[in-house]
Amino acid sequence: MTRSLDSPLMKCTQFFMNVVICSASSMSTNRLHVWRKLRSTIKSPAKVDRSVLRIHLEERLAAYSPFDEMSIMLYEFAACTNRENRQFVKTSTLSSIDTAFATLLYPPSLAANLPILQHCLTIAGVPPCRQGSILESDSPQQFRMRFISWNREARVACSVVNSGA
Repeated sequence: MTRSLDSPLMKCTQFFMNVVICSASSMSTNRLHVWRKLRSTIKSPAKVDRSVLRIHLEERLAAYSPFDEMSIMLYEFAACTNRENRQFVKTSTLSSIDTAFATLLYPPSLAANLPILQHCLTIAGVPPCRQGSILESDSPQQFRMRFISWNREARVACSVVNSGA
């Protein structure tokens, strides 16, 4: 699935595992801009590539490699903003992909929203054979961690395939 480069983003605030965790902010920009901004302000551009937007394994990552438009960024919003009909920032409009990821990270209720969550997992590229184990979570927190774990595994698997290993 191709992901649009002009999709609005929230301001990135911290790193978690192999993805960027973003929190609500009035900053509206695109993935390429965020990638360039982080590379100009962080001491290790390779770390930005590896931890933020790249799908390559660390040892195969070339410094200052081109932006990978197929990369995925995850967003973390405060639970209170999620409960208020996902009105994150008045000046920002989330794309359908971004809204789906926000839903995955903060599902309002697992039991009542299984069809919605299953649809969001499909948008996120989770294969049907893996969706069941994520949807069987006992709590929204467990659901979120299982989804993030799947995303990390998928990025590593994609790296191995792309590197020809």
